[in-house]
Amino acid sequence: MVNDCDLHIKTLVSAQDFVLIKMHYNAAVDISAKLGASNAISGNGEGIIYRKYDDVGVHFDLLKDTSGNIFTFSFDIMNYFS
Repeated sequence: MVNDCDLHIKTLVSAQDFVLIKMHYNAAVDISAKLGASNAISGNGEGIIYRKYDDVGVHFDLLKDTSGNIFTFSFDIMNYFS
């Protein structure tokens, strides 16, 4: 059995503007990513490696297999109750 979750949101955002996207969570589905000993997930020519979590958010490295380029990024997900 494979649990798979892809989130692709195509939207245009003008400079100095923002877009709100509403997502609904289904607690019946386990969407947790299973990390191996290397803390990495890879496939389709890319790999993402978990580095750390701090006050800024979750930090990752994105490795492009074809070029060998590594991109570092971090993000934090927040939710707001209406």
